[in-house]
Amino acid sequence: MNTQHDLLQKIIKKRKELGVSQQKLADMISLPQSTIARIEAEIVSPRLETIILIVNALGITIDIK
Repeated sequence: MNTQHDLLQKIIKKRKELGVSQQKLADMISLPQSTIARIEAEIVSPRLETIILIVNALGITIDIK
């Protein structure tokens, strides 16, 4: 199981459910929209700090086991 892939899929799903565009999310966390697009396309692996910013902005909680 690829947990990063699963997390990214949950992030994308939540972002879309909330009606938040990639640009809006990028603005919320002060990153370029192209960075969000590359993260969602799994072209780049986001740093932990970036993941934390994204999930906080979208109201997602993460359980670490």
